[in-house]
Amino acid sequence: MEPRADETKPSPADAPGRVPRLTAGLVRNTVWNTAGRVWLVLLSVVSIPFLLRHLGKDVFGVLSLTTIATSYLGLLSNPVSSGSVRFLAEAYGREDWTDYRRQAVMGFRVNLALAVLGALCMSAGARWLAYHGFAIPPEIREAGAAAFMLAAAAFAANRVAAFFQGIPCSMRRFDLSNAVSLAVVSAGILASVGVVWLGGGLLAVAAAQFATACLGVLAFGILAFSLLGRLPGSFARTPRGPISRELLRFSGVLFCSQVLCQVGMLSDRLLVGMLAGTAAVAYYTVPTRITDRIPDMIGGFTAALYPLSAESKGSGRQVELAAVYRNMVRLAMCFTGLAAAVLIGAGDGILGLWIGSDFSRRSALILTLLAAGTVGRGAAGVAYAVTTGLGLNRFLIGMTLLTALIAAPVAVFTVLWGATGAAAGMCLGMAVQTLVFDLLTRRRIEPRWSVAAALAPYAQVAAAAGGAIAAARLLIGQAAGWWRLGAQLLLIAGLYFGIGALVGLLRRSDVRWIVSRLRASRLGGLAVLIKAGN
Repeated sequence: MEPRADETKPSPADAPGRVPRLTAGLVRNTVWNTAGRVWLVLLSVVSIPFLLRHLGKDVFGVLSLTTIATSYLGLLSNPVSSGSVRFLAEAYGREDWTDYRRQAVMGFRVNLALAVLGALCMSAGARWLAYHGFAIPPEIREAGAAAFMLAAAAFAANRVAAFFQGIPCSMRRFDLSNAVSLAVVSAGILASVGVVWLGGGLLAVAAAQFATACLGVLAFGILAFSLLGRLPGSFARTPRGPISRELLRFSGVLFCSQVLCQVGMLSDRLLVGMLAGTAAVAYYTVPTRITDRIPDMIGGFTAALYPLSAESKGSGRQVELAAVYRNMVRLAMCFTGLAAAVLIGAGDGILGLWIGSDFSRRSALILTLLAAGTVGRGAAGVAYAVTTGLGLNRFLIGMTLLTALIAAPVAVFTVLWGATGAAAGMCLGMAVQTLVFDLLTRRRIEPRWSVAAALAPYAQVAAAAGGAIAAARLLIGQAAGWWRLGAQLLLIAGLYFGIGALVGLLRRSDVRWIVSRLRASRLGGLAVLIKAGN
């Protein structure tokens, strides 16, 4: 007998078919997300020194400030985009295609309105930001004001593109989402480098970023409508109605949590920009652009957990989430520990050979402190994805309130020691926040848990990273050339994995699990996840 339209569900790969397991596609999506971030890191390695050298420290600092300003502006619409993904994923888990379309229509309306509102607000305040908000040199203030206005227009386009990107994410099609995202972001970076190579300056780069944002709207829009067209039924039969109160309530929770996160996580850059000038922003933001890639890649590593957690709530399979959580925390900590070990052990050599010895002297300690603070971000990223997907509103607000408190040590240390103090404040604040977030999340979702078992990944990472850094410094010392730096990086990575395997951070079952899941056309097998997690 043929199933009715409302009894079928599109598989993550193609047309409607069998309902996939909760963990179906988890490894594929995680690999796609992480690989995309790695590619962007490689592009940044090439583009940042070029832009910094040709634009100068002050102009590069202004571009960094436009990015920070739009990050804060994103607080207006980011929560609605994320909230839409959660409710879309829940409808997807229930196979309720009418509600799925209704949520899509509502989310688009709200996102579009907030994108336009945010762009208008930033455009209105562009001159104030350039002339009074930041310590921008007088000779580039006018161009800076125009750059802020172009950044506002790019913000509106990016917000619409972000909503369209949520459609494949809610269906766990991160492979498609990341393929489009990689193409668009790569085009943006290459366009910025290209206009500077042709002789353009601050406004040319800002215009290139706006054009790339428009390209993102087109690309993600085509992808979203293509996937929506495969669902049973049609938009013509989708009931129209008022905006869901539940969506607005959850978006409000996300708004509060993201405001608090932004206050904590971007306070260092704002304080450096206000107190030390645009040149100091350049010395500080280059290390932050390196270390920001660590949680960014962790976001790719954990992004598949957000719709998966929401779907588990919609389908009543939340108990399975505990084993997945334990396994993903350990693997995420393994990755952040490796990245931190490399940056701490070879950061001064990387900056010296990449940008210059003078820049390295001013920024090496900043890079070391920020890298040390990111070690726990792996566990925090997993915790945030799971708790947000489950809709633990009050818990989320409490944890992000703790994140906002990071601004306190940052402010004090910045006044005392400048940019280096800001980095020390971030290191201290992030270490405390991520540890508390992980422990309390385990308590919420795991029926049986112990503090000793929860702290084990942190001790294992500390042992592996500390041993690898000390041994590499003893055997090679300071890197004096690219070949010696490459040998140092390989030695740190090899020692890290070796010590990590000895202390139980990395297991042979991890490699077998990942390889076997990647070879499968349909990824599943919760028993394998549980075995790897235990």
